[in-house]
Amino acid sequence: MRNYSQQFNNLSPEQRALLEVKLKEKGIQLSESNKIPRRQSDDVVPLSFAQQRLWFVQQLEPDNNSYNVPCALKLEGKLNTKVLERTLNEIVKRHEILRTTFITDDNKQPIQVVKAFQEFELPVIDKRHASSLQDIVNETINTP
Repeated sequence: MRNYSQQFNNLSPEQRALLEVKLKEKGIQLSESNKIPRRQSDDVVPLSFAQQRLWFVQQLEPDNNSYNVPCALKLEGKLNTKVLERTLNEIVKRHEILRTTFITDDNKQPIQVVKAFQEFELPVIDKRHASSLQDIVNETINTP
C-alpha cells in the first residue's frame, strides 16, 4: 500500500500548491487533520515533557550549566555584516523558540512566554589592530 501522506509531505511547496488546486478542481478537499493549527499569540503555552524535565533540573541546581552547548565559529574572508545581521534577524523572526523565556505562573507551574519579534542590530567590534589575542578577549569582555 502506498503512503500518500509521506509522498505529499515530500512535495515542494510549489508542487503541493498545484496538487491542492488540481484536487479542488475535482471537488476533493484535503483533510485538515494533517495541519497543525497555529497557536494564538496570547495563548498560555505549557512546557513539553522535555522542557519540564530541564526546568526541574534547573530548579534543583540553578548554577549547573551542563546543558549549555557553547560554540565558536571561525569565519575567513570578507564578512558582509549587514547581510549577517539581516540573516540572524530573519532566523529569530521565524523561530519562536529563540524568543521564548520560561516563567512560573501563579500556581508555581512553568509556562513559556514567547516575546514578539523585535529587530536588533548586530554589534560589530573591529579587532584587526589589536596587539594580542589577550587584548581582544579583554576588550571584548569589557565592551558594553
